[in-house]
Amino acid sequence: MTPQLFALRAEAYIVTGLKVHKATSQVPGNRKECLSQIRTLIQDGLDTVLLSTCRTEKVVQMQYKDYEKRIVAKYSVKLVNWPLPTITQPGDITGRMDTILHLLSVLEERSCHWVSLNDDKWKTEKARIRAKVVGTSKSRTKNAKSPEMVDDKDDRDDSGASDE
Repeated sequence: MTPQLFALRAEAYIVTGLKVHKATSQVPGNRKECLSQIRTLIQDGLDTVLLSTCRTEKVVQMQYKDYEKRIVAKYSVKLVNWPLPTITQPGDITGRMDTILHLLSVLEERSCHWVSLNDDKWKTEKARIRAKVVGTSKSRTKNAKSPEMVDDKDDRDDSGASDE
């Protein structure tokens, strides 16, 4: 173990209180590697939850921009226990390396993970998203979305709805 790796692990443990990379014996060497692993874990989790609940037969790319509308409302799945204020593209995460290591750690340990929403929770999420869209569309910017963009139509397969 290099001194740099030891210092990185010690800092991550002190700041977050979590063991770094329980599943692997190495900490990624740099910020770029960490962000790549975060992206992979998020996409793999999305693929797994969609396949296990038969939500869709096609591969769905994670949509960080408009995540709620394009993932939660459309496929009835949600990423829970995200440790940062908002779900954002991993490359756009600002802050110290310990923030990124903490996010990587919670994804690997599955304390932050994808869940399938049951019908009631899905309807509640869609209503919340619709209200949020209506609230932001009052300013009427060039790209404002109407509330109809998040419709009530049940466009998912009902086989496999499960509780959070």
